[in-house]
Amino acid sequence: MADIAGPSVGTERRSLTFGLVAGEPALIGLLACLAAATFTLPHALGRMVDWGDFLPGVFLCLALMGLGLYARHRVRALRLAVAAVGAGLFMGFSTLLTVLIFSLFPLHNPVIDPWLIAVDARFGYHWASFVIALADYPLLGQALALVYNSAVPMLLAVVILLGIMGRVEALHRMLLVGLVSLIAAVAFWWFFPSIGPSAYQTVPDDVAQSINLVFSAEAGALLRHLVEVGPAVINSDTVVGVVALPSYHTVMMCMVIWYTRQTPAFLLSLVLGLAMLPAILSHGGHNVVDVLGGLAIFALCAFGASRYLPDRTQ
Repeated sequence: MADIAGPSVGTERRSLTFGLVAGEPALIGLLACLAAATFTLPHALGRMVDWGDFLPGVFLCLALMGLGLYARHRVRALRLAVAAVGAGLFMGFSTLLTVLIFSLFPLHNPVIDPWLIAVDARFGYHWASFVIALADYPLLGQALALVYNSAVPMLLAVVILLGIMGRVEALHRMLLVGLVSLIAAVAFWWFFPSIGPSAYQTVPDDVAQSINLVFSAEAGALLRHLVEVGPAVINSDTVVGVVALPSYHTVMMCMVIWYTRQTPAFLLSLVLGLAMLPAILSHGGHNVVDVLGGLAIFALCAFGASRYLPDRTQ
């Protein structure tokens, strides 16, 4: 692989818009719109936000993007630049969307969890029973907890990998899919809210502890409180996965596998991605329907991104 400071990435031959390449103008434009909504919506809805918990993520986003632009135009480290800007965009999206999502609580529409649980029952799936069965293999259950918690670090690693490899369009497509799919998932969830079976089904404490269950009884109680009352203050202590259908962990799993398929990391991504499925169903407190919804929203967004940002001739 060429050195990350080398010119082989080919971005010097692309048309630049204020020093940006490929999908960066669109992604930064979306980030700016998201920032405007994030800093105005909580105030408009009367929500309290502990900005001190979230501003470091914003500053890191700006610092990484600044580093990337400096590396591109001063050092000519083009691949490093793409990776840094991509990582900055990823951090910005993650931080801002967290505040925006929790500003929507409490929910006004009734949750559809009873219906989703009933649909899963027709498939023969019951979340608590699955978790209890998994506890018969505690080491496997603990390993799946690690896999579940690795979703965001894996995505960030793919962002950096694609940037360093000079896969500019693939990187920007992945970021676009990540943002648009999350916005679409939250929009669907806002109209048809669901928080998953962990908020309604009980798992014995010893079972939860034996596998380090991520969505334990405490998490389920917090989810019910958020739905009914909302957080007193939006801060890092109240942040928990809240969107059940469609499962965004499933979207992230698909992104990692799909966008590494032409890289040396594909086999590792495939193994971790397949392990993510039982991790989502157990530790994520999800129904099977949630996973199917995540697969559908990824497929739609990936198709749209491939049309909006096609590969360019080098």
